[in-house]
Amino acid sequence: MTMIPRFQLLLSRINCHHGQQCVLYNLGKTFPSQNSSHPVMATYTTTQCIERTKHTGMQPRLRKENCIHASQFKVDVTQRVWRDFRRFSSTKEVTVEKKLRHLMDMWEMEKAVQLLRDSVDDGVIPHQNIVLNLLQQLANLGETECLLDLHEFLTEKKLVTDAKFFNALKDAYYYSGRLDEGVGVLRILFHRTRKFRNVEIFFCLLAVMVIQHFPHRIDLIEGFVTDLKEFQTPVIEPVASLWKCYILTGMFEKADQVLAENEEIKSHIPQMVSDICSRYNKIEADYDIALHHLKDSPLISSRLRTALFTEHAEVLCSLDKHEEAMDVLSEAMTQGMTPATGRLTIILAQLMERVQDKDKSDRLASLLQWCDQLEGAK
Repeated sequence: MTMIPRFQLLLSRINCHHGQQCVLYNLGKTFPSQNSSHPVMATYTTTQCIERTKHTGMQPRLRKENCIHASQFKVDVTQRVWRDFRRFSSTKEVTVEKKLRHLMDMWEMEKAVQLLRDSVDDGVIPHQNIVLNLLQQLANLGETECLLDLHEFLTEKKLVTDAKFFNALKDAYYYSGRLDEGVGVLRILFHRTRKFRNVEIFFCLLAVMVIQHFPHRIDLIEGFVTDLKEFQTPVIEPVASLWKCYILTGMFEKADQVLAENEEIKSHIPQMVSDICSRYNKIEADYDIALHHLKDSPLISSRLRTALFTEHAEVLCSLDKHEEAMDVLSEAMTQGMTPATGRLTIILAQLMERVQDKDKSDRLASLLQWCDQLEGAK
């Protein structure tokens, strides 16, 4: 029988027979849990009974009385009280999460993975944070094979997104140092569908990791890009993605070199810039520097440039670079851009909370007027 943890009994007074009231004193005991259709059984050992007197003007006479030890009484539980009781009972899901945490603390990863599989197959889905913690611990240990074995299971059960899984897999290759195997897996994943967009998140995660931490192994990434470009029907998207990775890592000269040697990717640059603005590839980068570099690119449309300016202003605002954020918005206003007023309003509201200097406040006032004009022109 499942036991409810220690709790304060909600019903402190229970009417007894013969016109007496019994007050429970040992309310910290453990009570057995029952189905809502059955009474709750509670055990008490000592009570102080108050015998009511019918004599007018007389105070109730108190007397201590040893009640029957280990005797039981039945309490009919209403639906409302039962709901209060239920929150103390441990559920199967919580038990699975606690077991997973325990196994992870003991570094029993094989057992933790098997428990995850068994519990999900039994219809008990652990909290997503526990699943992500398990994946990250496997990644930190460099357990690439285990992660790959889990991939299909996790995606079928919708326990994790591709972006989060590939981030963990990328970390596993980082900690294990087996970069060649990582690119090999990338090739396998690509050849399953021959659609590069399906693996682009993983490609960019690997490429950025190699550029930042293993630049001497950039040949692995370049080899994959070259092989796809040399298909009978060339696949040039990886070249454009490599350009994007160099932008995200601040390697602007390398990005320019890729573009100069592969002019056919120019038509893909707008999509790459849009990916950067929307954080499509889930990559941690210095977006302030990347977006600043892209502001004057002749390869993007005016509409995309407007989105880029808006994103840059928002990034600067989040970094507490308020004056620079106003500079970007002022430049957008001067160039006659028409950003989405909803997003612009949010940025200006954040600036209004933080900008106190009078000169800056005057600039902010002109930006607010510009936003009102855009709103009125709709």
